[in-house]
Amino acid sequence: MAHSKITLVGLYRFLDQEGDDLFAEMILPADIDRQTFIDSVMLRGAEFEILYAEPETMKYAIGAWSKKWQRTLEKWAHVLAMDYNPLENYDRMESWSDARSANGKQKGSASDASVMNGEAENEEKRAAYDSATYSPLNKNENKSGNTTSSASVTNAETENAESALHSGRIHGNIGVKTTQSMLAEETQVARINVYESAADLFLTELCIYTY
Repeated sequence: MAHSKITLVGLYRFLDQEGDDLFAEMILPADIDRQTFIDSVMLRGAEFEILYAEPETMKYAIGAWSKKWQRTLEKWAHVLAMDYNPLENYDRMESWSDARSANGKQKGSASDASVMNGEAENEEKRAAYDSATYSPLNKNENKSGNTTSSASVTNAETENAESALHSGRIHGNIGVKTTQSMLAEETQVARINVYESAADLFLTELCIYTY
């Protein structure tokens, strides 16, 4: 007696005829194309028997699977999309800053003052014809006073500051591997495919994985 089974592609087509989508609850990272992933799953396991025959249960299981592996799929897509030089195995980044400052302060204060005072007195005396002594005739007094003062204050303050930012990068092959071996490893990395790996996770958990 033949054993009947519900295959992945069979349930997919059945729901599509009913206007429904088997992958309706599936959530994928932005870097993974939805239709490309579905096509990869179908190419790998279209004839595999599904783990849950009830359509709604299978739809829910696919949604739960995608949420569980969301971060893993996101990391795979990010790593495989990284831009790098396959012929370099050393990349060192450095940055440093220099700062110099010079402060100069100079203050000066000076004051000058001078005072000049002068007095002069002239007196003319003459004796009268009937006197043997002299008596004042004219008296002139001159007084002068000059005062000169000056003051000056000088304040000076200077401040200088300099800063500089430097950055450097050292990269290349440090010699532990030959260029040929690095190229050979790069070809192996290039063969890694995020859709193939994601489809393998899907079929392993949600289908009876047999050929």
